Amino acid sequence: MTPAPADGVYQDAELRRATDGAIRPGGTALTDHAVTLARLRPGEVVLDVGCGAGATVELLTDRHGLTAIGVDPSAAPGDGGRLVRGRAEALPLADRSVDAVLAECVLSLVADPVAALAEIVRVLRPGGRLVISDLYARNASAARQLRALPTGSCLRGAFTVAGLLELLRGARVRWWCWEDHSPELTALAVRLTWRTGSADRLWCGTGSCAAARDQVRAAVRAARPGYLLLLAETPGD
Repeated sequence: MTPAPADGVYQDAELRRATDGAIRPGGTALTDHAVTLARLRPGEVVLDVGCGAGATVELLTDRHGLTAIGVDPSAAPGDGGRLVRGRAEALPLADRSVDAVLAECVLSLVADPVAALAEIVRVLRPGGRLVISDLYARNASAARQLRALPTGSCLRGAFTVAGLLELLRGARVRWWCWEDHSPELTALAVRLTWRTGSADRLWCGTGSCAAARDQVRAAVRAARPGYLLLLAETPGD
């Protein structure tokens, strides 16, 4: 995953506290749900793209019995080799080497989502499963407004549902389920408002992006961001 700016939302300590370190709507409960929905089985090899400090890698290993690997540009190699430094657009893994990939709040953040998805498909085995959870614009007509936001905003790269499905079709990935989890996004915004007085940190962090708060708030009102969970699979041999 392309690193977020140092003053971006994923470096915000208050946001980390409000999400118990998960830094995404739904937290670990949504990850647990995704593992069940994707029918991931103990012993399967699962890649967590954009793993951060490795909390999901630990969850997948300890709670679900999966062989989990995490890749992130900020990863400090360690933890038995389970964390690997690398970018989503150039994954340091062999072709057809994993059974499933988790991309939680990743495709909306990378500089080149087409290249990132191509790399994900490359490392997945035939019939491999892809789990995506990410922000999306519920008002598709306002999605273009998000592209003008500062680079510190996690909304800048948010897809529409149609745009995300088109991206998957271009990579020859077949989606078979998607769920709307926007209530989890709303709940996170409420928690942040209760803790800090507003939900601005959710969209922008506290640095240079926060200086464009009025622009960000206008984009939020127009695009009506939501949160989705999508499951897909690569073609079999």
